[in-house]
Amino acid sequence: RLPRQDRVSTLPLLYLEGGPGGAGSDSIGLWLESSVLAVRDVILLDQRGTGRSSPALTCPELQRVRSEHFTRPQAVAAELEAARGAVDACVRRATEAGIDLRAYNSIETAVDARDLRRALKIESWHVVGVSYGTRAALAVMRYANEGVASFVLDSVSLPDVSLSPRVATANAARALDRLFASCAADAPCSAAHGDLRERFLQMEARFNASPWTLNL
Repeated sequence: RLPRQDRVSTLPLLYLEGGPGGAGSDSIGLWLESSVLAVRDVILLDQRGTGRSSPALTCPELQRVRSEHFTRPQAVAAELEAARGAVDACVRRATEAGIDLRAYNSIETAVDARDLRRALKIESWHVVGVSYGTRAALAVMRYANEGVASFVLDSVSLPDVSLSPRVATANAARALDRLFASCAADAPCSAAHGDLRERFLQMEARFNASPWTLNL
């Protein structure tokens, strides 16, 4: 039997993807390139409604709306109205198909993770969550933490903070403000780059006047 430290260093790892709506199986390619596989197994969980889980809660209505609005300049309010209509259509379709949407949440994911560990007969593992996956990992921590040796939370999504695009935009603006202020207060940065805020605003105006086209 290995010493405890060696046992912990080789325990399997459960990966919880972000999104919300991202599937663990989407990251297979990244994990196959990871050096982590040299010392431990990595288990990718497709949370309820995502990836290869069944039923999958894909929303083609929302994807169509996003594609249509991405190709033309439009007021944010109009885009949000169209997106809400698409989500309502997704909800109606899923409900009419007999899917109980109340069963899709972070607590259910936590219990699913516990049941998965038991089904695989794993005594103990590490849990890694990224972005929304950290919210799911926090639910595991609170509701189903038996058999978990450690938690790794990458880019934490707090349970009491909204994941809406409006909040994400405000967070991004705040991050840029802090960057600009930090550079202005740092003599080497300011000397090398000048007024970052003004340069950013000039770039924004330039791209608004003459958008950059990128073919994918």
